[in-house]
Amino acid sequence: MNELKYNELIKSKVDKFDQNSGIGYLTIEDRQVWFHCISITDGSRFIENGSEVVVLLRVGRNGRLEAYQVQKIAKT
Repeated sequence: MNELKYNELIKSKVDKFDQNSGIGYLTIEDRQVWFHCISITDGSRFIENGSEVVVLLRVGRNGRLEAYQVQKIAKT
């Protein structure tokens, strides 16, 4: 497994997003990474499961890895 890079854009896909809790998950290099709806850059606080995204990673509260600045990749 490669070292995950922080503060660099990483492409991924949303595995699961729960609109009620606002919490979503994606997989990056075989690691499950969580994000909160306030991190979705378009301000919608919603994202569909399976959406392709680019994200930044950081160490959040309690030392847990999290994605932030979750940006949907436009479908062409």
